[in-house]
Amino acid sequence: MLADPLAKALLSDFDYIDQAIWGYTQDATQRQLWSDIDEQEAAILARVMTKRGQRSPSAAAAVRGLVESQDYIDVGMIVLPRIHQTVKRVREAPKRERPSRPTRIARVHALQQQQEQEQEQAA
Repeated sequence: MLADPLAKALLSDFDYIDQAIWGYTQDATQRQLWSDIDEQEAAILARVMTKRGQRSPSAAAAVRGLVESQDYIDVGMIVLPRIHQTVKRVREAPKRERPSRPTRIARVHALQQQQEQEQEQAA
């Protein structure tokens, strides 16, 4: 039955919702809003949602979507905070002077010549 995986997905999603709220508000001292739902409460919600899904095609699609997308949501919650922190650190880093375009072209040309010489020596 779909109720068990749905309950697990709901518990995971509720935890992610609180993490998102804490990340957005930058206040980790806030109390839990959603992640304090226990397994019994999640099972009740899942049962009601699956019953509704039996009568409504759109509710059924939502339930299937929650269950089927859980792996992708988990991956997103692993990767997205790290991407956010990476962007933040890069933006906060002191700006360094980049070489002019002719200097970059000269470096690429010198590297190509070095590789050609190494290939000739190897042959």
